[in-house]
Amino acid sequence: MLQSKMIAGIDKQSDISICFQKDDVKSLSKGKKIAGILIRIEKPYEKGNVNVQIDNDRKNLNGFGIGIDDKKYWGFKEGFELSIFIGDEYFSYLQERGRSRSKTTH
Repeated sequence: MLQSKMIAGIDKQSDISICFQKDDVKSLSKGKKIAGILIRIEKPYEKGNVNVQIDNDRKNLNGFGIGIDDKKYWGFKEGFELSIFIGDEYFSYLQERGRSRSKTTH
């Protein structure tokens, strides 16, 4: 698993925001699982881990199109963890969105 600079936040409604770096997207495209830091927005001193990978078999785990394994999240104050699985379709969307954003910022 590749440790990256990726950071994610989760709020009270369990909405997750993830900030990918350009290298993270490249690593995902090569089939690597990336790991980063997960912060609870309402309690930023409580930090855990987030893992992201492309996995078409688990992309609908506890979700639709973006699968989430949260067994190590609920009930943990420290050392909590979320694993996120995205399918090829959503990954293509992320790549396209990243390309369009980089065109507007340069």
